[in-house]
Amino acid sequence: MIECSQRPRAVHAGRWIVVFAIVSAALYRPVAAFETDQYLALEVEIADSASAVNEYLNRELRLLLSDSSVDRLECRQVAPRFYRRLFGGLAASRLQDYLVSDEDIDRFPDGWSYRKHLSRSIYRKPWFPYILPLSPTIRVGEVRFGIDKLGHFFGYGRRYYKRYERLRSRGVPETQALRRTLLFGLRQERFFVGGWTDGVFSYGDLEANYQGMEMAKRFCRGDDPYLERVDGRWRQRRNLDLRDYVTPSFDESYNNNHYPKPRWKRVRPILVAEYCETFFSPAVQERMRRYEASDRPNPSKRLIAEYFAKKGLDLKERQSMSSICGRRPPVSKETTTSR
Repeated sequence: MIECSQRPRAVHAGRWIVVFAIVSAALYRPVAAFETDQYLALEVEIADSASAVNEYLNRELRLLLSDSSVDRLECRQVAPRFYRRLFGGLAASRLQDYLVSDEDIDRFPDGWSYRKHLSRSIYRKPWFPYILPLSPTIRVGEVRFGIDKLGHFFGYGRRYYKRYERLRSRGVPETQALRRTLLFGLRQERFFVGGWTDGVFSYGDLEANYQGMEMAKRFCRGDDPYLERVDGRWRQRRNLDLRDYVTPSFDESYNNNHYPKPRWKRVRPILVAEYCETFFSPAVQERMRRYEASDRPNPSKRLIAEYFAKKGLDLKERQSMSSICGRRPPVSKETTTSR
């Protein structure tokens, strides 16, 4: 009798979890913020698209500034207006359409159907009720990343910036305003935008969010801002360059995700069977060394490390390729001592 009385409760709770996951996905997951299988492109040569993307961004900014209504805005309001122009929230964005279709952008895969892309990705084993849209990999400068990262850069970068500015306008000190903003993003990624929505917690998404806020800050601040007032109108002083903000931590093969157990049980066997040899090949390890040499700490990375250390929840290292493949990257020649 005890088993009979307990079983309906378990089923009822399970149904509510499924319903909650589906509703969360519908309400909180921006369409442009897909997932990327960074491992699929490990050995694929991808040309640098920095010039094309920068040209697009600066053209869009000039078009925005040509609208006289923008001149009525305060300087701090211009960057959010620009970001919104590129990324419209819960709708397919102009930026995404450009990145997946423009002939000047080199991406992998290109022209694959969703079914083909999913069937070859590390996410091929389904986990109900999650549906995982996938985005291709591009390269900006020396960094390879999924175009979903630019959805985060401009979408969540805008949210970070507005939240930060709102806190500062209320008199919240700089350090506290930044910390509260970063915690907001981390919790969104852990629950509504990542963990509960598709079972993927992406450190790369959080890096893109932070760097998007940093670009927005520089529209008006510092010794060399992007904007200036000329005869009552906003004018662009210098060009945007995405390479100033794209870091190696955008690349999820370098800055690996972590997954809850059900997702990890599906992803881990594929990584072990198909990517251990590839990941530790000389060419890929040389890329990882270049990444490590150029990567830098920042407030977002420090807060993430602190947050998970306090909770004892961080699975990143245990789910790294070094851990699951049982090997470490070879020591660089430059670090060895001569006998």
